[in-house]
Amino acid sequence: MLESNSDTARSARALHRILIKARHLAQCNNTAQLAGILDWAELLADDIASIEDRSRQFGEHLEGLGDDHPEFAGVFRDYNEGRL
Repeated sequence: MLESNSDTARSARALHRILIKARHLAQCNNTAQLAGILDWAELLADDIASIEDRSRQFGEHLEGLGDDHPEFAGVFRDYNEGRL
C-alpha cells in the first residue's frame, strides 16, 4: 500500500487515466498494444493494493509504461508533478 491516503488517491487517479486511454484504444480496435498497456496497469494496481509501501515502485512502473507507450508519458509527468 502507498504511504498515505493522498498518495493512494493520486495513484488511483493515474491508474484511472490509464484505463480510460486503454478503453479508447479498445473502442478504436487498436488491440495490438492494448495487452502491453494492461500488463502495466496490473502492476500499478498491485502496487496500490500492496500492504507494503510501494510508492517508489508505482512511480517506476508508471514511468516504464510511458517509456514503452509514449502516449502515456503524460500520466507519469502529471503524477510526478503532483497534478493528479
